[in-house]
Amino acid sequence: MSTSAGLAQPSSPEPTAIQQILKVNCQPCHNEANKSSGLALTSRDAILAGGNRGASVKSGSPAESLLVRAIEQSGELKMPPGRKLQPNDIASIRSWIEQGMAWPKDAATSSKPKGADWWAFQPVKRVAPPATQDATWVRNPIDAFILARLEKGASEAFARGAQRGAASQSQPRSRPASSRRRARSATSLPIRRPRPMNAR
Repeated sequence: MSTSAGLAQPSSPEPTAIQQILKVNCQPCHNEANKSSGLALTSRDAILAGGNRGASVKSGSPAESLLVRAIEQSGELKMPPGRKLQPNDIASIRSWIEQGMAWPKDAATSSKPKGADWWAFQPVKRVAPPATQDATWVRNPIDAFILARLEKGASEAFARGAQRGAASQSQPRSRPASSRRRARSATSLPIRRPRPMNAR
C-alpha cells in the first residue's frame, strides 16, 4: 500500500522525533500507568506487544499496522479522539514502521510517567516467609514476618544496650553521681543536686 496522496514520506525519521509524536498525542492515554484498551505506547516492546485489539504495529509493514489505520482514521478506530495528527507526523510514523521501528536507547526510563516507580504501582510479588529463631511460635506465614521483625528489634536493642554499657564502664563516675543514680533506681524519684551554701 503506497503512502496516501499529499503525504511526503521522510527518508529516515529520527527515533526521538517519533517518540515525541507518540508522547504528545498518544501517551496521555496509552502509558504504563494507564493502559487504555490494554495498550502502552511508551517503548518499542510495548508497541509491538499491542493491547486488547491485538498487535498495534507490524514492523516493516505500515499497511498492516493497526496504529497507522487509527491515526489515518481510515477505519472505525480513529485516534487521537476528536482530532487528527498532522500529515507530516502520520508520514513519519509510516516511514518509521517501514524502516524497522528504531527506538532511542535511553528512552527506557524517560518514557515512564512521573511516579511510576512508586511502590503502590509495582506488581505484587510472592515473598517467602523469613527464617525465625523460635519456629514453635509460628503458626502461619504472617507470624513468621512478625516474629522476624521482633527478633531483629530485640537484637538491635541488645546491641545498643551493650554499647551504652561499654561506654559507661569506660567513664568512671564520681561518688555523688553514683549515689544519686542508686537512689533514683531504688525510689523512682528525681534526686536534686545539692545547692552550694553561698547560692541564693
